[in-house]
Amino acid sequence: PWTWQSTVDMSADLMNEVMRESSYEGQLLFENLWWPGNFRLDSAEEIERLLGRVRYPNTGVALDTGHMLNKNQAIRTEEEGIAYLLDSLRSLGDAVSTIKAVHLSCSLSAEYVKTSKSLEDPYAGAESFRDRFAVARRHAEQVDTHDAFESPDIAKLFEVIDPCHVIFEFAFSDINEWRRKIRAQRNALAEGGCRAFDAR
Repeated sequence: PWTWQSTVDMSADLMNEVMRESSYEGQLLFENLWWPGNFRLDSAEEIERLLGRVRYPNTGVALDTGHMLNKNQAIRTEEEGIAYLLDSLRSLGDAVSTIKAVHLSCSLSAEYVKTSKSLEDPYAGAESFRDRFAVARRHAEQVDTHDAFESPDIAKLFEVIDPCHVIFEFAFSDINEWRRKIRAQRNALAEGGCRAFDAR
């Protein structure tokens, strides 16, 4: 029932109030989400409106690649996803310079999203708030899968943006899965020409 404009304005108002008496001096970064009516990085106008309203001087954007991919249920492969990321970021023009951090993960959940939209009662059997929250959390985890990129094409992302921080943001069930995902994504970046991510 709300627009991205109202979300951005309210977020700016909230952060202005929070930061007004804060002694914090680090970066204040706003992360993109995928739900309609949110800060989605659909246009440079979103970034300009948000950062223009926040009175704290050291602001920027934290790009979450998984969240950006979750906006497009037509994506089936990593290569399609990477092409979509590159096109989306290029469409932001000079506003890409506000991207100071990247949460780098792959999320290819189009089939799950399409199936979940056809459920008549996604909360069937969930009586309490805790039960409904558990259902919602599982849903969000299946939409935003936090997997590793394995295609070397992901290195092209860093030809479009030059962030200060890159965070590998993965879901994992044990330390071995976490290490495997780190290795896979570092190898993909190194193969694509990002020397900083050489896994050796």
